[in-house]
Amino acid sequence: MGNACDCQLFFAPEEMRKTSLMVKSNKPKDWANNDSNLKSIRILKHRQSLENYLPSDLSPMARVKEPAESIEEKVELYLSCELDSDSYEIQIDTYRVNNGKPSLLSQTEVMKGSNRLEFTKSILVDFVFEAKQNMRFDIMNVKDPSHPQFIGKVETTLSKIVGVGSSTASFDILSPQGSVGLLHVKTEGVKQNLSYIEFEFCLKEIPKMPPGSTLFFKLSRILGEAGYVPIYQSDCIPYSSQPRWQKTRIRLVKLCNSDFMRPIKLQVYTKSGKTDTIVGETTFTLSELINQEGVHLQLKNPIVKKSSGLALFEGLRLEEMPSFLDYIRGGIQIATVVAIDFTQSNGEPYNPSSLHAMNRDGSLNEYQRALRGISDILLDYDSDKRIPMYGFGGIPNFPNLMCDRVNHCFALTGNEAEPYAYGFEGMMETYKNALGHVRLSGPTLFHPVLDAAFKLAARNKSQGSNEYIILVILTDGQINDQERAIQSIIAAANLPISVIIIGVGDEDFEQMRILDGDQGLYDSMGNKASRDIVQFVAFRDFERNQELLAKEVLQEIPTQIVEYYTSVGIKPNPPVNVKGEDDVNKTLMFAPGLLDLGDIVYKDASSEVYTEGESTAMLTGHNDNDRL
Repeated sequence: MGNACDCQLFFAPEEMRKTSLMVKSNKPKDWANNDSNLKSIRILKHRQSLENYLPSDLSPMARVKEPAESIEEKVELYLSCELDSDSYEIQIDTYRVNNGKPSLLSQTEVMKGSNRLEFTKSILVDFVFEAKQNMRFDIMNVKDPSHPQFIGKVETTLSKIVGVGSSTASFDILSPQGSVGLLHVKTEGVKQNLSYIEFEFCLKEIPKMPPGSTLFFKLSRILGEAGYVPIYQSDCIPYSSQPRWQKTRIRLVKLCNSDFMRPIKLQVYTKSGKTDTIVGETTFTLSELINQEGVHLQLKNPIVKKSSGLALFEGLRLEEMPSFLDYIRGGIQIATVVAIDFTQSNGEPYNPSSLHAMNRDGSLNEYQRALRGISDILLDYDSDKRIPMYGFGGIPNFPNLMCDRVNHCFALTGNEAEPYAYGFEGMMETYKNALGHVRLSGPTLFHPVLDAAFKLAARNKSQGSNEYIILVILTDGQINDQERAIQSIIAAANLPISVIIIGVGDEDFEQMRILDGDQGLYDSMGNKASRDIVQFVAFRDFERNQELLAKEVLQEIPTQIVEYYTSVGIKPNPPVNVKGEDDVNKTLMFAPGLLDLGDIVYKDASSEVYTEGESTAMLTGHNDNDRL
């Protein structure tokens, strides 16, 4: 097996997976919420100035921070059931359960005369990936409507229904006496406006600028009385007489809330050091761009009140974007991997103040509570529930895995060939057992675990796999390889992977927030990640609310998954049925010996090459009957 202290990752067989704003205005506070005002805005047929659009005393410089976008979709549920008897008259009552309290969502029609019943009345529900949406289905015999008889029930979550990787989920109908049949739930996503707009932006006839000047542009949309809200800012490019930016893609909902008549403000700036100076601005509507192909927008400098060039949106096209559920039903599988920080800064587990403390009263420490907060959601999309678990920054001392120095990527099971924990209870037991076999050490390095996971994602991509990896890193704070970690993340932005970092303890986590890169992640050489793949959350901010923790941590995942597959031109397959374990025969694993995992080789953004350096790992595959 080679040196047991080298980085070694094994992954389960793929087919087993399934700002506040103060606006001084004399207008009524509810002006922007008035339906007639909004309607009058939306039906504008000609371009109008901002002065005609907003209350006259609203400052045009007003700005508001728009809340983070959360992807919500609607799912239609179609119910059928198989029962042990055909003498019933069956109605299914569907409930949403919040804090243990059920609220009735829908009731099917009454059907009788068969032990296989397919109901025509469907149920329309909101689907939010990052939320645990508990549901209950009560199967009732209403032969005597005045005295309905309870037959059995199904308690599940919406994520379990849609997360099976197929269009149909089946559940045992349970009564006090045991199973009395099966409930089948077929799902279909209700199409909403998931379109995006794509264009190449360029300028003409702009003023001359000093050597070394750079330019960027910003797009903002109107948000009622709050004024304009910035929704997009481009990269900086060097000044030229006719500057042109790379192709830009923005979701239509983000750009104008799918309102083609909503005013959008374009502003062009020049940057010198930390100072941004406006070159010119204008307002337009999406309708104008679409209906007047090749339109030149006149820029005006708001300070000197003079024309400052022409703006063009070339190659403009609208395209519908698939939804997250389209990909899940089409067979995309989410594979969760967990990595836990075992550095000395956590404190020794026998110390009650340690972040790794094993409390005698049975209460969970911060690492355990953080894992619990996200497991309820992620495990619903990991069909085999076999979660590889790894540690970093510690010295392992298991019977079959011993090191005499710090290891930054080791199996928490103590068995590099079987690093898997099964389900939430298995994760808790694996972590608890590892605490007795790992000596805390340091320093804190992220890149060995990152590179190992990115290697697997690169292999998945090259093989056309339908697996998307979510790497969950739990850490207590500062890292000693920030620049190296940034380089790894930037190089992996074109791979099917997302990284979730949960900070435990009381550190300021500034380094983690930099890795998050919501405003763009850059390395010291100015290279930028082509997409955002990292989400960071400080556990202490949500310690008392597990649902909010899951929402904050997971809300970007559906967008990241859709962005990845659309960026590489992969459309969702038609809904597929889940294969059983007999169909499983593909194994992907890391083991020591072949591929180096150190320094990243940078090529262009679409490069498949990803590698080389210090710690070692071998990626092998076995596939006798690959359905891909």
